[in-house]
Amino acid sequence: MIFCNHRRPFACTIAVLSVLALLLGGGVAGAQEADTEEDAAEGGETEAAVEAAAARPHGLRIENVSVVPRDASSATVKFDVSWTNSWRFGSFFDAAWVFFKVRGDEKTGWQHVSLSADKVLNPAGYGQDKEGLPAATSAAQAGTAVEFVVPGGDDGLTGLFVRRAADGLGLTAARNVTAVLDLKSLKGVTDIAKARIKAIGIEMVYIPEGSFHVGRGNGPIAPYAGKGYGGMEINWLYKHSGKPSDTAVPLPFKFNIGDLYIWGVGVTREDPPPYRIESEDPIPTGKKKGALWAVDVAPEDGGEISAAFPKGYAAFYCMKHAYPTAGQYAEFLNTLTEAQAKPRFYEHGHGMAIKRSGAAPNCTYTAPDPDERTPWMSFTDGALFAAWAGLRPMTELEYEKMCRGPRPAIPNDATPSCWGVQDVMVISIYERPVSIGSAAGRGFKGTHGRGMPELPADWPPDIRGAILRGDYFFAGGHQPGHLLTGGRAPAVYANADRHGGYATAGSPNYAWTFAGWRAARTAPAGDTGVGPVTGDLDLELKHPAKLAKPFQPDGALDEWADVMPVAVANGAAYVYPVHQRFPGDFTTSPWRGAADFSARAWLATDGEALLVAAEVTDDKHFNDQTGKDIWNGDAMQIGLVNPYGAQWNIGAALTAGGVEFQQWDGPNEALLQSAKCAVKRDDAAGVTRYEFRLPLADFGVGRGQECSFYFLFFDGDGFLDWQSKPVVRRLHWVPERTEPFVRRNYPKFVMGE
Repeated sequence: MIFCNHRRPFACTIAVLSVLALLLGGGVAGAQEADTEEDAAEGGETEAAVEAAAARPHGLRIENVSVVPRDASSATVKFDVSWTNSWRFGSFFDAAWVFFKVRGDEKTGWQHVSLSADKVLNPAGYGQDKEGLPAATSAAQAGTAVEFVVPGGDDGLTGLFVRRAADGLGLTAARNVTAVLDLKSLKGVTDIAKARIKAIGIEMVYIPEGSFHVGRGNGPIAPYAGKGYGGMEINWLYKHSGKPSDTAVPLPFKFNIGDLYIWGVGVTREDPPPYRIESEDPIPTGKKKGALWAVDVAPEDGGEISAAFPKGYAAFYCMKHAYPTAGQYAEFLNTLTEAQAKPRFYEHGHGMAIKRSGAAPNCTYTAPDPDERTPWMSFTDGALFAAWAGLRPMTELEYEKMCRGPRPAIPNDATPSCWGVQDVMVISIYERPVSIGSAAGRGFKGTHGRGMPELPADWPPDIRGAILRGDYFFAGGHQPGHLLTGGRAPAVYANADRHGGYATAGSPNYAWTFAGWRAARTAPAGDTGVGPVTGDLDLELKHPAKLAKPFQPDGALDEWADVMPVAVANGAAYVYPVHQRFPGDFTTSPWRGAADFSARAWLATDGEALLVAAEVTDDKHFNDQTGKDIWNGDAMQIGLVNPYGAQWNIGAALTAGGVEFQQWDGPNEALLQSAKCAVKRDDAAGVTRYEFRLPLADFGVGRGQECSFYFLFFDGDGFLDWQSKPVVRRLHWVPERTEPFVRRNYPKFVMGE
């Protein structure tokens, strides 16, 4: 059953699909275990007895694990790995983090086994072994082509990333994957062929290097408050102006809008701008010009965020889901000593998803549904799990990068992750990244765990070094609700550290929110197999071209052959809604690459009109709408703002009834009546071409005047969502359109000299 909090209707509308996916669980590594060492030995003297974590059919699984010694200090491990809802489009991709645990006998206990690699990307000995497969079908038998990233360094060689080697989406299934184990660090393991081995995997998502904003964003004032109240977020980060009057302060009261409780937070004068992070260099903090500051839960006044603290500019991987699964956490407990496992297992919390059997010191932990969330995880539970897995905590700056990406910071932003990370901005789940608002958090240097359940010295030891992000809400009604992308809540509440909503509403254990814990790992230097991220807004002033041939609005585009396009949208970064960029549990029609949906557009002038042309690559043309609903099928929109601030939003579509031209916004209908347009479909080429002639006099612009513009392209293939509404993808050559239109967020053009 899904519970929708009536006090937060906007959160319910935004996140219901993600919540359904959340409740169904995430991916967990697959596994198999030989009944006895004798049973395992029947397959050959050099094969190990194998076990790994259980799998669900649609999640990550690792199977058919075997180990063959290479020499006295190394061995080759071979396994099959697969997971659904996988993708790669340039620098947008997911991956599997795979690591290994070894046990020589009952006396030695489980140990983390390191890897051996001569370089980071595709080291020697890592690949897809085709030995024994028919030569004619070896490529197909090997399955999806994958590549490997093995982080090195002082805290490296603890695991490897396995990811698609080429663009694509759907099921990743690779057979006979090989990696190289370094046996030198193992103690008491005299024969790796007779050892028990666990191969464990966690689904991860890559977050590329790049600049981004932290904070709420300064924008239109909220309708329920006065100047300086831009959104419902609390304690947001911002860039200080250096003026005492610009220091944001929390208000000493709360108020409500209808039945929606909001903690009042404002500023004394202007709404301060978000802070842009442009490198991993130290960040000055405090109430001084250009420094990073916060409404509350602020960093050190007059201090700095150190260079070592992960700020999110550098590339990193984070867990695809906001929690370890019950199967993963059970495997974690099974590899610990009794003394280590006892404080990490809370029977009345973890026990809702994980069962303990046997008597100490030989307890066994099992997950009836291994892909369920692990409930009642404290910050320390999650941190020790991350250290054991060779990962690290994520910081709150990385959290905002994970959510927002390169998009501008806007008030009340609760959109899903633009990178494909799941369980972001969903109902009743919050996260606990490392905070810059506490000394314990600021001391974090991004050190990775070494595969042991021991916290590195720089990690916060408990929740006092964390901050609450996401959807923190307690049923008592006295806490903030959805924190949105920029909202932050101090981790001081008793319920913030360890509880979950697994029980039925009304029962003693019922809770409104689930305490997530998402681990990360810094992308290593040498991870060179990815390209640059596209989709950043190009604000360079455009000068419409003069066409060499007379303009004919016929959809042929012959006269544009020698003109450079002003907009090219051909990557995942341009696709909206952002959850349509990647496959997910409830994304019915994810983007499938540039051949599925991409566009380019041109601007020109004939001296009396603005000329616009576009060519949209689309594998299927579909539009059964009419009137102003044509945007619910294949269509194009053009946004224009003249020098005086008057805004138009016009567009056209080729529908079943012919070409329709519509105006959604505008001060009058002069442009609608005088404009000319054409839309032509070329099914053989798989493209739709648009042309517009927009008279300057009716647009209200003269020679030398600067104007703003944007393009939107719509793709409706006839699919319906869970509410039986059309599923429509959009290409935004610019970020989301803001209401009201904020000119600084959009590109400009100037007519003539």
